[in-house]
Amino acid sequence: MHAIPISRFAIEVLRLLCHESLTDQAIAERLHISLRAVQNHIQHLKVKLGVDEFERKDINSRVALCMTALEQKLLLI
Repeated sequence: MHAIPISRFAIEVLRLLCHESLTDQAIAERLHISLRAVQNHIQHLKVKLGVDEFERKDINSRVALCMTALEQKLLLI
């Protein structure tokens, strides 16, 4: 497996999404960025981690993103 280049800032967005279960708006407020910037970070993370290709309809793509991040050890449990 190759290391996926992900910025520290994107990792922080991922941490707030996965560990603190914050909404996009709450993440934006916490990081002092726009809602759209948060949504862009999440979309780019999905692409980098291959979650956009996730085809199981029974798992939300954000849950899949968090599961994948944990599997790839991008986040600590």
